[in-house]
Amino acid sequence: MKHLYTDPDKFPEAALLIKGVAFKYFDIKKHYADSLNICLKALPLEYNSLNKAPAKMIKEVLPAILANLDAEGITTVIIADTAYFKAATRQSKAEPHYGYKMPCTVAGYEHMCVFLTANYQGLFYNPRIQEKIDLSLSAVATHLDGSYQKPGQNIIHSSTYVTDLSEIEKTLKMLKKHTFLTCDVETYGLSIDKSRIATIAFAWNQHEGVCININHHLTRTFEEDAAIKKMLRDYFITSNATHIYHNATFDIRCIIYDFFMKDSTDFVGMIDALDVMYEKVHDTKLITYLATNNTAENKLSLKDNSIEFAGNYAQEDIKDINLIRTVILMEYNLTDCLSTCYLFNKYYDKMVADDQLDIYNNIFIRSLKNITQMELTGMPMDMGAIIKVSDDLKQIMKERTDSLMNEELVKDYLWLEQKKAFIIKNTLLKKNFKPLDDFKSVLNTSSPKQIGNLLYEFLGLPVLDTTDTGRPATGKKSIKKLYDSLITKFKINEDEL
Repeated sequence: MKHLYTDPDKFPEAALLIKGVAFKYFDIKKHYADSLNICLKALPLEYNSLNKAPAKMIKEVLPAILANLDAEGITTVIIADTAYFKAATRQSKAEPHYGYKMPCTVAGYEHMCVFLTANYQGLFYNPRIQEKIDLSLSAVATHLDGSYQKPGQNIIHSSTYVTDLSEIEKTLKMLKKHTFLTCDVETYGLSIDKSRIATIAFAWNQHEGVCININHHLTRTFEEDAAIKKMLRDYFITSNATHIYHNATFDIRCIIYDFFMKDSTDFVGMIDALDVMYEKVHDTKLITYLATNNTAENKLSLKDNSIEFAGNYAQEDIKDINLIRTVILMEYNLTDCLSTCYLFNKYYDKMVADDQLDIYNNIFIRSLKNITQMELTGMPMDMGAIIKVSDDLKQIMKERTDSLMNEELVKDYLWLEQKKAFIIKNTLLKKNFKPLDDFKSVLNTSSPKQIGNLLYEFLGLPVLDTTDTGRPATGKKSIKKLYDSLITKFKINEDEL
């Protein structure tokens, strides 16, 4: 089996599996072995002629590679390929696992440890890939010296989770002692009408903070709910702290809508709140953008940029926080705050050093108030006109659909589909018998499968476009292209149609 050793005079302490085109001694030594200060055994990964690694191929190749490593007593495997990593660890996603030690799940090699890293060749397109390489190699180094800790362990040194009204009041009074605070909210949805706040968290450094339960899994009275909102509103009005958010327009929009506005038309309350909330603000999403800006894809999410600090702490059910226990949600909310603080410390000075502070203060930050106002105001709509147009379009759609369903060719197609369904079902049944009338159907114009069968199988029209999965395309552009080709081919005058 083809391989190389980065230091032939030493015993290999780990193995690197990397794409064949990147299987180059000096590059592997420079980007991986020298950073670890160990001897690596590197092996090239197989790809097919289309430069793909299908699951079937990986399933055949991977056990042989692991057997080769196992014969030398190598149990630490670094994989610079997401497809092979997912196959070796049975993970559906690779991206969240940089910096993690994962158990190998290939039968017979469960005693091995697997680490995901990035292919060094990607540095040519995106220099930020170096962060992923550094993160994974740091994890490998601590694993080899016996000091490995899963990312995000023990980042919360002091935490307070508050629910009672009296404790909320004390907590908000305590927060006024701080001059810098990160802030983050968890909401029931993302749209303005559903983004009601469930919890809100504050942190004064990247290890200490509080989280307040507004109404998650609680049944508060109207009076209690109003009292909590007044407390938060008064806090923001009287606080002298600079508040730091990640994606400030979302959090501040929710805070204004929930705590300051009486209803969606309370524009006086909204304008006053905008002045309060944007008096002293930082946004780590903007800071990250300015500190890391490059011509490649630049991921700006909080979790992507703080994974080395907080690890992969994402909750799968976060799209519906009702599915998450309150204690878990509040810890998640606080972790967001701590990560925001970490990100501010990580990138603010770099942004300043890159001479981006003037742009940040005078263009980026100053634009946030206007953006938030636009999001809260929305677009003016004439609902009477919208309802009328909607009714007109529904009537036109009904007429067109009725006309289509009355076409003899469509009736013939549906009749054949009815008989086909009748035969298939009754072939499977052993005792009962379903009559033909049970399988009557109508043409679903929203079904790509049905439209495709009608046009390309039943009518035999030429397939001009296909989808990513190889099926005949039935989108608007494809139908228009098919229509135009038929008009041209048969020299039909459109005015006669």
